[in-house]
Amino acid sequence: MLDLTRRVITTIGLDVEVMATPEFVRTSRRDQLGAFLDAVAAYVDVDGEASLSGLLGYLQAESEQGAGLEQAVPSDREAVKLLTVHKAKGLEWEAVFLPALMKGVFPSDRVTDNWVLNPAVLPADLRGDAGSIPQLAETTYAGMAEYKQQLTRQQLLAEDRLGYVAVTRAKRLLVGTGHSWRADLSNPRSASSYLRAIIDEAVRQDQLVAEAAPPGLDNPLVTAVAPQPWPAPLDPEAQARRQDAAQDVEARSAQIRRSGSYDDPESEPLLLDDHEIVAGWDADIDRLLAEAIEARSGNQLVELPTQLSTTAVLRLNADPDGFAADLARPMPRQPSRAARFGTRFHHWVERYFDSRLPNGGLGQQQLVDLDDLPDRADSGTHGEQELRSLCEAFASGRFGSTVPYAIEAPFSIWIAGRLIRGRIDAVYQQPPESREARFQVVDWKTGSTEAADPLQLAIYRLAWAEAYGLPLSEIDAIFFHVRTDEIVRPAGATRPPGDRSDPGCLGSAITLTS
Repeated sequence: MLDLTRRVITTIGLDVEVMATPEFVRTSRRDQLGAFLDAVAAYVDVDGEASLSGLLGYLQAESEQGAGLEQAVPSDREAVKLLTVHKAKGLEWEAVFLPALMKGVFPSDRVTDNWVLNPAVLPADLRGDAGSIPQLAETTYAGMAEYKQQLTRQQLLAEDRLGYVAVTRAKRLLVGTGHSWRADLSNPRSASSYLRAIIDEAVRQDQLVAEAAPPGLDNPLVTAVAPQPWPAPLDPEAQARRQDAAQDVEARSAQIRRSGSYDDPESEPLLLDDHEIVAGWDADIDRLLAEAIEARSGNQLVELPTQLSTTAVLRLNADPDGFAADLARPMPRQPSRAARFGTRFHHWVERYFDSRLPNGGLGQQQLVDLDDLPDRADSGTHGEQELRSLCEAFASGRFGSTVPYAIEAPFSIWIAGRLIRGRIDAVYQQPPESREARFQVVDWKTGSTEAADPLQLAIYRLAWAEAYGLPLSEIDAIFFHVRTDEIVRPAGATRPPGDRSDPGCLGSAITLTS
């Protein structure tokens, strides 16, 4: 197994890549690669007949259940130690540096063990320490709000205990630092109570090194940074090393083609059993290379996921080729400030109506922090003043004084063998004397030049009708442009879909032409 691992590393050129890249050399990636081989060797020592599937299972179990493989670390006593505060318990150093002492970072009031909002958390009354932690008094909105506040206070007390551990690790020198800006922030951070306490003590001892001036309103990490090309230009030296390695490989390959084999003068002759093992490796490599060549040529069949978001369905309907390309080769997307703007507006609308929802309504508090929400599509917007203006426009518009039946209503619906998930911005219940539809599904549009896809409202109507067992004729659907106080009712959104089993854009797979 160890020989196979080394052969894989050599075959894919990982060792050459590590040696040819200066960044990898500076970060001791070669030592980390050696530590990984040591871990494989330790696994083989336990089970001499270890298989590849067994090794992969061991690594997967270590990743999910263990603390991770041992890493290559400096052994010098004078080396800088980078530890979490939890890991620092019981240790001391001459000098300790505490970074990121900013409000919301350390201490953090973010609660992750609220079982009311997080189904993965064990209910508090079932825990072994139930007598020493806050408990939910009553299953009402007021009770859950009070329970959340109790958890927040408990979290801050835990942070205070952790902060005490951090500052008492220093024997002679304690340095606290903070940062006002990060690349993805739209508002500056302020110093935490911990940093203010360190600054006050430093002033008393006349040891204050520097105190930052109040930050401006614009993020300098965004406005003052020149755009960088992507992909980044190649490093000439690293490229030359790779070319040299490629030329060596080509020379050895030419020798093999001429003589039919390659003999390393420094290697020992293989035994018959070893020849059989190596032949198996070569056969596996040939099959893998054949599969890779086949995957990169001609048409590729991309399987549709069994679950799709509403946004994914809209993308699939509008641009099936682009959607298939993203499925075949997922790529990270740059965080969208416009998407954060739209998310913050939806969050404000929830809070705006939260205390006014009727009994039995489906309105609900935000389940996660704003920074953890996935992007939701609202384009062409940014800035605090613009957000304030948009909120004021909504409050003074036609929907500002009308309490909805539901806000951010989640749904799941089966269409063409696929589970479609999403959230409806708002649903309004028509008065009994109205001759119009019984419910009106509304999607807020906050962008100034935002296109609206009728398929989105068609999915919302179908989901709401199925959830309440209503005919589609009793469900109206509109887009509401908040900026202009304008209602748009697309014809395609108010017509019931023809064939529920195949709305046109869904299927089992997409053919991607390379």
